Amino acid sequence: MIAAQCHYVFVLVCIFAADAIAQTPRPAANPRQNVFGVYSVRQRVGAGDMSAGCVKEGECIAALLLVGENDVGWFVQTDSSGEPLGRIPIPAWPVCNFSANNAGQLLLDVCGGGEGAYDGFQTDDGLFFRKETRLSTGEALFTDIVAAPLQLPLSNPTGLYSVSVRTTFYSGNRSVGDYADWQGTAALVVGRQYVNIKPLYVALYLNNTHGGSTRANLRGALKSDSSFVLASNDSLETYTGFLRPGRLIGTWQDIRGNDRFEGTLVARRR
Repeated sequence: MIAAQCHYVFVLVCIFAADAIAQTPRPAANPRQNVFGVYSVRQRVGAGDMSAGCVKEGECIAALLLVGENDVGWFVQTDSSGEPLGRIPIPAWPVCNFSANNAGQLLLDVCGGGEGAYDGFQTDDGLFFRKETRLSTGEALFTDIVAAPLQLPLSNPTGLYSVSVRTTFYSGNRSVGDYADWQGTAALVVGRQYVNIKPLYVALYLNNTHGGSTRANLRGALKSDSSFVLASNDSLETYTGFLRPGRLIGTWQDIRGNDRFEGTLVARRR
């Protein structure tokens, strides 16, 4: 017998839990040194013991997972072909924490993606994550994620980027002190076109030569002329510029009260 249940996990979805259970993926015998990258994801939710497999149509949520250094990344819901959903805003959640050790164990925490983090491990084919939630009835609800590596062409703007920027520090309208050089990582997602714009999401981490660091999750729009305007939720970090094949270039501002860091930030596709 198959029982239908509905639960909120990123979005409201209906999941069918079958009695026939397949085996959970096995840990990789030889864990890889580096697991950063872009992954095609299948996510499934069910009560009781369950498989990560998707036996019937509609049992799994399709998504993209981008993970980079220093907890930079996105979890983005997609359609069955792997394209971000065609609505504004697209369902996209920044990665809060991503950890991996030499034994192949993994930890994934998605901001706004439900209560609790996922534990996981490397598999021979990619990554596997599982999160357990206890319902009010005492029954266990499992959320499983299977992630397979996805090699996108460099002409595709969605992916990981190496970032550099030289900033000037301003107090009010007056520049103060010397410049600072920053480097870091960015994860970028471009959504499907809506009218004459595309949703654009950039998560980035920067550290400078003086020991400082900053991070931001930016959301905005990519226009038909390839220009973009991005800002954090509190508008304290902004990035305005142009998306060119394989790179972004524009003005970066990190506002701190009446002061700010400002400079030309260049991001190059990996």
